[in-house]
Amino acid sequence: MVPTVRELGFPNLELEGWNGLFVPAKTPREIVERLSREAAAAVKHPEVSRKLIEMGAEPVGSSAAAQDDIFKRQVNQFRPVIRVHCCDALSPCFRYDPQAWTFGLP
Repeated sequence: MVPTVRELGFPNLELEGWNGLFVPAKTPREIVERLSREAAAAVKHPEVSRKLIEMGAEPVGSSAAAQDDIFKRQVNQFRPVIRVHCCDALSPCFRYDPQAWTFGLP
């Protein structure tokens, strides 16, 4: 039997499912803002929204800054789990480097 995350010593770990767009950190602000607006509008389109709900998702269409906050929170939440249970060779895959990629504005 595989132990739960709680049984492994991480009682406060919560996973929040989401989808989003990544762009390089040096992407011009106007491009990030437009991508954010267009993605939010697409998610709020009635047909897209209906399909997302059918798939069990909650269509939100949040801002780039709000999505960046969610991502940073999850990375910080999972960092201890990765340090304890993953080998060093995998650890760099889970580091959030705001200089390389961003959801928010540069």
